[in-house]
Amino acid sequence: MPDALSSPATTQELVQDSGCSERVLLPVLESLERLGLVDRREQAWRLTTPGAELLGAGSPGRGQLAQFGYNAGAWPKLAAVGRSGVPADGLTWPQWAIGADMSDPWKDRTAQEAEILARCLSPLPADARFYDIGCGDGRVTQALLDANPSSTAVMVDRALVLDATVSRMPHLSARIEGVVADAFTLDHRGDAALVVLANILHSYTPADCQRLIVRAAAHLGPRGRLVVRDMDRTLSSSGIRHGLDFSLHMALLSKVAGAHHPVDVQQWMQDAGLSVQRLDGYPQSTGCFALVGVR
Repeated sequence: MPDALSSPATTQELVQDSGCSERVLLPVLESLERLGLVDRREQAWRLTTPGAELLGAGSPGRGQLAQFGYNAGAWPKLAAVGRSGVPADGLTWPQWAIGADMSDPWKDRTAQEAEILARCLSPLPADARFYDIGCGDGRVTQALLDANPSSTAVMVDRALVLDATVSRMPHLSARIEGVVADAFTLDHRGDAALVVLANILHSYTPADCQRLIVRAAAHLGPRGRLVVRDMDRTLSSSGIRHGLDFSLHMALLSKVAGAHHPVDVQQWMQDAGLSVQRLDGYPQSTGCFALVGVR
């Protein structure tokens, strides 16, 4: 795509040149535009000066970005998704969720980011119960359980995802309750010291995000906390590499892909009756924001 943008090109021209589905291509272009790497004038896309420096022919950025993505076995799947416009789903989903197709640098980075989030949220109260909704590969749950030895976790996701994730950490299975449920219909017990929504809002529309936050807040006990972590679209160059990686990843995996503005997320949390602030100590270097709301 950067080569095709060496001169201005419309979306349809880029679709034709790349062989990529418009459903996959357009969210990536729009994300690159928010990051300041491309701009659009009179329906034609073009690389900006920073975009050419990072992505242009011979630039070091192209090689650097490649090591943060997928391993060799994933590329045939990615190519099929890109051409068809049908997101990776069904039986392939557990592999994506637990990171089997991701490169080692990606796995290392997600583990480090989970540990950072856990440190910022710890210590939890003694014998605390927390929920990880849309737990995916379970790295946040694992980091929180490691940091809080008396706590227990409720992990919520699809059956295939939970099976793959819980089997990855048998040493913690006695402290984990796996719940197969839709996040929008999950029964709430009002007993959680903490509810985590990590990297899932970008899969939903703004209206669904508001509904999800209200449902998540209903799980909280007195003085319980809801933490929302997601891609920070407001970051400058420090978040560009993460932003590029995120844009492609979500375009491939989700029909509704896009990072929501932290100000909007904060308002949705306040509308759910929470007192909200940035999570103390959470660094921008992760490429994400983290907001914490208290009932």
